[in-house]
Amino acid sequence: MKILLLLASLLNAECDICNEYEQKMILSTVLNRSRVNKESIETVIFKKGQYHGIDSKNFYPTTKTQIIAAQILMSGPIDSSVLYFHANDGSKRTWIKGLKLKKKLKYHSFYKN
Repeated sequence: MKILLLLASLLNAECDICNEYEQKMILSTVLNRSRVNKESIETVIFKKGQYHGIDSKNFYPTTKTQIIAAQILMSGPIDSSVLYFHANDGSKRTWIKGLKLKKKLKYHSFYKN
């Protein structure tokens, strides 16, 4: 239950305005990092500098985000290769150098190694 609430809270904070597909892509990055880095989901979420949403006033679960988090926990990532994402806000990001753009959606771009 704790993991479900953490994922739902992160989802609300990171992309409450996104459609369900984009929200599932966000959660896919968490599950994929957990698997690839052999870290707990909690460690991945709270690792310094990773998910800015943890410091947001919107870091709380909603009914909608709990449903989406439960779905992704039951079915797994919708894309097993995405590890990183950023908001499509026009900011220059040097950390993406060397990563491959996997998918650009309305609000976020997703990357793989």
